[in-house]
Amino acid sequence: MDARWEIDFIGFGECDRGDVVARSGQYLGTWKVDGNEHVSFIPVNQDKAVYTEPFLQSLCDKIQRWLSSVDIEGLSEVGSEGSEASQS
Repeated sequence: MDARWEIDFIGFGECDRGDVVARSGQYLGTWKVDGNEHVSFIPVNQDKAVYTEPFLQSLCDKIQRWLSSVDIEGLSEVGSEGSEASQS
């Protein structure tokens, strides 16, 4: 399956920021759109973007590779760590 379908950008197209969640329900971090319409991914427990891409598919591919290098068990499920941005 294409990596972009493994990652969900909650609120994309409706908001300028929101949560990033894996298909498994794991909360991965947050996303935001900058002034140039590029989308950034900020992983859980970090305060800076690790990836910024002009195309969502490219960002999904990078997040998928990042996801394969982190301890998924250390990440929380949606609802227990949701971002402040998506809760506002």
